[in-house]
Formats: sequence, structure tokens, C-alpha cells
Amino acid sequence: MQLLPWLARTLGEQTRHRVYLAVQAAGHPLTRPEVADAVGIRARLAAFHLDKLADEGFLHVSYARPQARPGGPGAGRPAKRYQLSDIQIELTIPPRRTDLAARTLALTLQQLGPQGTHRDALLEQATICGRALAGVGQGDLAERLTELGYDPVKRPDGTVQLRNCPFYPVVEVAPETTCPMNLALISALASAKAPRRYEAALEPAEDRCRVLLHKARAQPTKASQLQSPAPTP
Repeated sequence: MQLLPWLARTLGEQTRHRVYLAVQAAGHPLTRPEVADAVGIRARLAAFHLDKLADEGFLHVSYARPQARPGGPGAGRPAKRYQLSDIQIELTIPPRRTDLAARTLALTLQQLGPQGTHRDALLEQATICGRALAGVGQGDLAERLTELGYDPVKRPDGTVQLRNCPFYPVVEVAPETTCPMNLALISALASAKAPRRYEAALEPAEDRCRVLLHKARAQPTKASQLQSPAPTP
């Protein structure tokens, strides 16, 4: 398949590109009317572009009824819903296969085991990288994570979930090495952004990055740290 013509044919059309971005921004499955409202077009036109994106593998299709509508006879057909597929596209001219080098290095470190100087060096370099990335640009943490491809979204409780894992191809073959490295990188990035608002932690996940950013606990002020307890009479 010719990659450039395929991309231009699928995402080059302006309305279809906006439809794709609307589904991406939602972070959850959308119906045709929901996409139409988000883009400002008719549902029939939204359906045309959504189905084209699904046919080309950019979107995943599922069927479900609204939660308020029970199933059974007379409930009607389930609505067609669209969400991002797991397709990943990287274009470089001429081709570069840094993914092969990354997989080889990650598998080598994983084979050496979870403890040792090799693991310490990996996490140290990831921390240095995270601090360096924090110093690039003037945006806040969410903007920096977006630029790096993590696609952050805030949950109602304030936790920041990263909907995309930039290291997914390597995580797939060497998670015990790649995920701790990613955690060290994001922890350093979050800590370097003042004031510090988030603490990174690893949690199991199948459809997103395994790193979550929780609200940072309030740090004691210097005055409270220096204050000594009153003497007991």
C-alpha cells in the first residue's frame, strides 16, 4: 500500500479530518448524531465520513443502546458508535526503524533482570530525559504531555489519565522494562513543572498508558517543618 496517497485520501479531506479529531477528543465511543453536533454538520454527512474512516481502519465500530433505554422487544436497534482504533502510523522519508532498536534494547535489559546496575542506569537516564523535556517550551504539564503524544485527559476526581502510550510497540514485548522507564520519565517531567500538582504511579491498563497522574499531596511549609512541639510541663 502507498502510504502517502492512502493518508491523503483518508484524512486529507477537511470535513473527514474534523470528524476524526472529534472522535479523538471525546475519548469514548460517539454516535453519529454526537459527532455531527461536535463538528457542526448533518448526521448523514457525519455517517459517511465515520464509515469511511472505519473502513480504512482508523475507527472501531461497536453497537450499544443508551443507558436510559432498556433492551428487549420494542427497544429499537442499538446505535452505531465509533471510537479510535489502535492503528499507529509513523512516517519518515527515508524510512527509519528506531522501533527495532528500541525493542532489541528493551528485551536485552529485560533479559538481564529487574535488579542491577543496568536497571539503575535506565531509570536514571529516564529521569534525566524527563527533566530535560520539562524545560522545552513554556506550556503546562498537560500541554507538554500532549506534544509528546500521551493524549492526557482529566477524570472527574482530578486524576490525569494518558489515553495513548507513545511506547506501545516496545511495551508490547518488554513491559517490565518499558513501563518503569516511562514512569521515571513522567515522574521527572511532572516534578519539574512548578508548582508540582501531580504524582505519577503505575496501574494496570489494557487500552491506555499504564501511568496515571494523581493529585500531589500537599507539602508542609518550611515554617511547619521547623516548628518544634511545645515542651511538656
